Amino acid sequence: MAAVRHLRALGLLAVLAAVAASAALAQAAPRAILQPGDMYKPHAFPVSGDGDFYVHGLHWHAWGHARAVAYGTATEQDRPSHVNHNYPVRVTLSRLTYCADHGRRVYLKVSARILGPDPGVFGSRTFGRAWTCAGTWTLTAH
Repeated sequence: MAAVRHLRALGLLAVLAAVAASAALAQAAPRAILQPGDMYKPHAFPVSGDGDFYVHGLHWHAWGHARAVAYGTATEQDRPSHVNHNYPVRVTLSRLTYCADHGRRVYLKVSARILGPDPGVFGSRTFGRAWTCAGTWTLTAH
């Protein structure tokens, strides 16, 4: 019986260790505040406040560093015609910060830069947002 109790205790310790390791990994893997809730390596999201400028098909590099960079496609929707214009884009996440509200590190700033000579429908090459840990944000343009 003592051997069985010992094995059960070891099993419980193994489960507790796995849970602790999982929690540590959750805090270690940074997220991005881009939508309601946190996202890990998002593949698509709107950059503008009204969704007329969004990025998609993103492939991330250097995730977890001070800056994470992705390349993909930006789509601008020209209203009122609703014609979509697509451009190659570089997306940079920065301001990696620990937010106690989220219990993890998050990227608080996103910048999407249209690549190539075309300035885009709206005449700007770079769009972005800056967040707070509380989830509020402001638009940034360069």
